Amino acid sequence: RALVDASMGEMLAREKRQNEKFAALLAVSHAVVNTLDLNVILTTIAKKVREVIQTDECTVFLFDEKEQLLYPVVCDARDYMEEMMAVRLKLGEGITGMVALTGRGEIVDDAESDPRSVTVPGTPAEQSALLCVPLMSQDKVVGVITLSRIGQRSFQQEDLELATLFAGQCSAAIANARMYESMKAAYDELRDTQAQLVQAEAAQVDTHLAVRGAHRRREHRHHAARAVAVQHRERTAQHL
Repeated sequence: RALVDASMGEMLAREKRQNEKFAALLAVSHAVVNTLDLNVILTTIAKKVREVIQTDECTVFLFDEKEQLLYPVVCDARDYMEEMMAVRLKLGEGITGMVALTGRGEIVDDAESDPRSVTVPGTPAEQSALLCVPLMSQDKVVGVITLSRIGQRSFQQEDLELATLFAGQCSAAIANARMYESMKAAYDELRDTQAQLVQAEAAQVDTHLAVRGAHRRREHRHHAARAVAVQHRERTAQHL
């Protein structure tokens, strides 16, 4: 009976974890569908990933193509959030930078002893495990999700698979937000161009009206002068 109870308990625990995973994925999907605010979406993803995979920290990095640097946009952690948000990584720098360079997710159970590891300035040296997954868009790496567990807790393959699912949602959100920003910028540029054309046309109309007005005034003065001249000649003729 004890064996049956233990087996039943394990089955219920697994089912609970599965339900939590589905609920988290559903929450992220809802955020992706209902808003184009990238910060809201990434914050939701970081929070849900940390809850479901049970990590001490989840940081979402984006890649700046112009600067050629990875920079954190969201960090959900218990401690040292400011220090994490100040981090800047080159491609290939640190485990996060290496995942961005290769485009392959990776688990590192003892990050401290890994020669690629980079210590975040202002944080203590402590044993930790890292899980990093790339964010892909059109076969290009646009960022990395980095998860951390402090102490001797390691990551499993199922954690990597779940994090990869969240990364797919995150990548779609980034692509949608950037497409929206691009379309908005194009619309704003078109609107500004149209406004400039309207102003230019209005200025041309004003100039045309001003020229016509000046011409009419000259004609009026000319006619008035002729009338005066005629009257003068008539008076002169009468005097003669």
